[in-house]
Amino acid sequence: MVNNFDGPVINYSQQKINNKLQIIPCPILFEEKITPQQISIEQWNNLPVFFKTNDGDFPFDLMGAAFYLITRYEEYFSITPDNHGRFSANNSLAYKHNFLHRALIHHYAFCIESKMELPKTMQEKVKYKPLITFDIDNAYAYLYKGLYRTTGAAIKDIVRFDFENLYNRISTLCFIKKDPFDTYAYIDAQATNDFEIAYFFMTANLSQFDRNMDYRKKQFQKLVTKIASQYQIGIHPSYYSNEQTEKLQEEINRLATMSKKKIIHSRQHFLRLKFPNTFQQLIKEGIEHDYSLGYADKAGFRASIAVPFAFFNLTTNEKTNLILHPITFMDATFKFYEKKTNDQTIKTISDLKNEIQQVNGQLHVVLHNETLSEKGDWKGWRNIFEKIIS
Repeated sequence: MVNNFDGPVINYSQQKINNKLQIIPCPILFEEKITPQQISIEQWNNLPVFFKTNDGDFPFDLMGAAFYLITRYEEYFSITPDNHGRFSANNSLAYKHNFLHRALIHHYAFCIESKMELPKTMQEKVKYKPLITFDIDNAYAYLYKGLYRTTGAAIKDIVRFDFENLYNRISTLCFIKKDPFDTYAYIDAQATNDFEIAYFFMTANLSQFDRNMDYRKKQFQKLVTKIASQYQIGIHPSYYSNEQTEKLQEEINRLATMSKKKIIHSRQHFLRLKFPNTFQQLIKEGIEHDYSLGYADKAGFRASIAVPFAFFNLTTNEKTNLILHPITFMDATFKFYEKKTNDQTIKTISDLKNEIQQVNGQLHVVLHNETLSEKGDWKGWRNIFEKIIS
């Protein structure tokens, strides 16, 4: 029957079919259990490839390799986590073999496409707008923190002889100066139809790593309501919600109540995620889109792809309805992990944008409201932001 079919065909089997593109499969797509894979990286057509095969139109199983990368197969095995319990980029196949900066799955697809005669309707590409997202870890730097936290912070300024910060704190509290983290009007002024904007709000109780203002304060709820009326919003689950899963439902309900919207979007605080546990829990709580798939310590393509895709759960061997939106880079990566200068950051962003354009992917940027404050570590970042969206 396939021999008589005139349309494009990929023959993914050991059996030859006349004049049909053949990829010889390796076992990974036919296995029902997660098993350690023997990976040997080689170069072919200027691409890193693995799962070598014999015969066929390609000397490697590009389909099996794409599956290994996009499912994050390697993250299902025990690794030495970083100090926040995360899988580090340094442990990844992509980083070790210098292709983290490439959306490799797209290049594999181009190789297959180049050997097939596709009708024009199949050659049409989806156009993605850049996605600029903001995590609101700290809605304001000084305002609305309450007497106890404000007094404690002022005493710390004095003990550290940080009188500039003390002056800025007092000036803001007296409404002489605008709170430096209140960058929302600036973001509004930059917004155009050329890119999408989304915000992720934290509604957690105060903890060591969750330092936002009290979600019960009317000023915070007013901010959420205003932004929810203009942009897509989502939950920013607390640091410990990965382990204490009951927190997630509580925090989602809080955000839904104050925004009067169903919450179906999420991004993990500190990008803390564990395969498949984190995504299973998000699905259980009604989340339909997650925006956490990126590394904190390195920029680039964690799943070697630059477009949204459905999460495939290797433990249950099934595709889910949860859509993952892979991150291209995060502001804190450049500043606190890679410790790049602003000029070096601009160069890396330019290179990643070029890769996105080459593969017709979606640029997905993670920022914070304080990133655009032009204060402290973030001086010069409004210029960087304007280059990102240009």
